[in-house]
Amino acid sequence: MARPLLLSGGFLLIVFCAFAVPARAHLLNMTEVRVEVDGASRVRVLLELDLTREFGSSAAYFRFSQRPPGELLEAPLSERWARLASAIEVRQPGAEDAPPVSLQVAAVRAPVDFEAGDFESPFVWPRTEVELTGTVDRRFPVQLVFSNRFRFEEPIATRMVDTATDLRRSRWLVANQGSPRLPLAPVAGEESTVATPWAELWSYGRAGFMHILPLGLDHLVFVLLLFLAAHSLRDLVLQVSVFTVAHSVTLALASYRVVEVPAALVEPLIALSIAWVAVENLRRPRPGAARLAVVFAFGLLHGLGFASALADLALPQSHTLLVLLAFNGGVEVGQLTFLAGLAVLLGWYRQARAYRRRVVVPLSALSALLAGFWLVQRL
Repeated sequence: MARPLLLSGGFLLIVFCAFAVPARAHLLNMTEVRVEVDGASRVRVLLELDLTREFGSSAAYFRFSQRPPGELLEAPLSERWARLASAIEVRQPGAEDAPPVSLQVAAVRAPVDFEAGDFESPFVWPRTEVELTGTVDRRFPVQLVFSNRFRFEEPIATRMVDTATDLRRSRWLVANQGSPRLPLAPVAGEESTVATPWAELWSYGRAGFMHILPLGLDHLVFVLLLFLAAHSLRDLVLQVSVFTVAHSVTLALASYRVVEVPAALVEPLIALSIAWVAVENLRRPRPGAARLAVVFAFGLLHGLGFASALADLALPQSHTLLVLLAFNGGVEVGQLTFLAGLAVLLGWYRQARAYRRRVVVPLSALSALLAGFWLVQRL
C-alpha cells in the first residue's frame, strides 16, 4: 500500500516541478517595471516585457521586432498596447470619489539588436520596452495591480519611486496581486525609507522566499536530493548548512560585483549539479566523505543564481548589506519551509527497510531525468 502511494506522490512532485511552472528558475524573461511619480503628479510606467507568449510564438515575436519603429504604435498593434494599458491598474486607496487613473502608451521600443535565433534561446529573452504615462492625485498613495488581461511573464519585478521625495517601494508580484502602496503626500509618522527601511527589507525578504517557493524549482529539487541522501538529522543539518554557507558567500560576492559569471554559464551548471547529486544518490546508499565538498561547490553555483535574481530587483545604495541579508533570509526560510514539508510527507517512513528502494531511488532517478531535461534546455 505504501509503495504505490509514495511512488505516485514522488512522481506528482517531480511532474509539478517540471511542468506546473516553466523551468526557468532564475526567470531571465521576468517582467521588469519601474514606476516614477514626480512632484507635478505625473506618473511614468516603464516596462521591459518578453512578448513571446503574447504574440503566440517566438517567430511571430521576431517578426514584430523587424517592424519599422514608426509602425509600432499604429493599428493593429495599437489595440494590443491599449489592452496592455488597461491591464495595468493604477489605484489610489482613499480616492474612491476621484476618476480612475488612466494610462496612455507614450512609446514602444522593440528588441532590434537580436537575431531570429535569439528569440528561441533559453538565455537571451529579447524584451520590448514600453513607456506609459498618466496623472495621479498626490494626496493619496499609489498602488499597481497587473491583471491577467495581458500576458505578463511572472514574477513582475516592480520598483516604485516618488522622485520628489525619493521614497521607494519594491516587490515581486504575480498577476492580480497588489503592489506595496507608495505614499506621495506627507503622512504623520511616515519616515524616509532610508532612515527606516523596514518595509523595503520586508519586500526583499519576501522576494527571497518567493525565489524558492514557488519559483525556485531547480533549487527545490537540489534540496530534495540532499534530504533523500541524509541518513540522520545530523547528516541533513550538515549538508544544508554547507549548502547555505556556500550560496551565501557567492550571493554576497556577486551582489557586490566582486565575482561576475554570465547566466549562460551558471544556468547549465546548476542543472548539471542536480544531475550529479541525483546520480550519486543512486550509486551510493550512503554518500562518502567527499559529499560535503561537492555540496559546498554546488552551493557556490546556486548562490550565483540567487544573485542574478536579486540583481533584477536593483539593490539600493544606502543599505545594500541589510537588503542582501533580508533577501538571503527569505531564501533560507523558503528552504526550511520546503524541508519541513518533506519531513511531514516522508519523515515517518525514513526508518523503513524499503525506504531507499521505494523513495530514494525513484525520486533520485526522476530528479536526474528532470535535471537532464533542464541541462539540454539551457545549453
